Amino acid sequence: MNITFFGVTGAVQSSTSSNTSLLVATADGAVLVDASGSPVQQLHAAGVSCLDLDALVLTHSHVDHLYALPSLLHQMWLMGRTKALRVVANGQTTRDARALCELFGLRTAAWTFDVAWDVVEDARLEPVNGLGLSVFPVHHSVPTIGMKFEHAGRVLVYSADTAPCPRVLEEARGAACLIHEASNGTERMPANGHSSAAEAGDHAREAGVETLFLCHLDSSMPPAAVLQGAEEAFPSGTVILPVPGKAYAC
Repeated sequence: MNITFFGVTGAVQSSTSSNTSLLVATADGAVLVDASGSPVQQLHAAGVSCLDLDALVLTHSHVDHLYALPSLLHQMWLMGRTKALRVVANGQTTRDARALCELFGLRTAAWTFDVAWDVVEDARLEPVNGLGLSVFPVHHSVPTIGMKFEHAGRVLVYSADTAPCPRVLEEARGAACLIHEASNGTERMPANGHSSAAEAGDHAREAGVETLFLCHLDSSMPPAAVLQGAEEAFPSGTVILPVPGKAYAC
């Protein structure tokens, strides 16, 4: 599996990064997680045509994770996509995403492809071209799903936006890679549905993962402070602050 981060910031973008979204890809298929930034442009840069994207997972319905969905679907239609697009989301996120699309009048008889809404809260799903996918609920201010990808004996877990959460730890135990939100440095976060870098490091250490990727970063925080917070809590593994647009192997 390869991971390409299209953006790594939280709700406020920085001069070098858009909001958090990422692509998980193998030689056989690709899944986009969340719709922010300029997804069609970013897919092209990653070598994936939006005509071929297999699935989109929407973690939750906060604006920084959902706002680019109408543009993504509109451009797919304009480019003549015929392959159905599988969209995985929980119930509330599905309702909000469909309402956003309806606001722009996107669903018409002239569309060349179907959007197959896969409404799930906690389940192991049908594989996406050989890429295993499970989703599970996490602790955020609105209903939110984390996810687990499995391919060729390797496991990748993404926490999505969440406070420290036993379910993330359970799913990540023994995984090769953990992608975890880190909305602060060493200071533990209040109970507001987010985690600090130190808390992300706690999860990585307790789960015994190899590599921890940090995302959903506060654009006002010095990167060195974020990295330090995670490395102090997770001294046994590798901590990475991803560079948007760069592919990382898992």
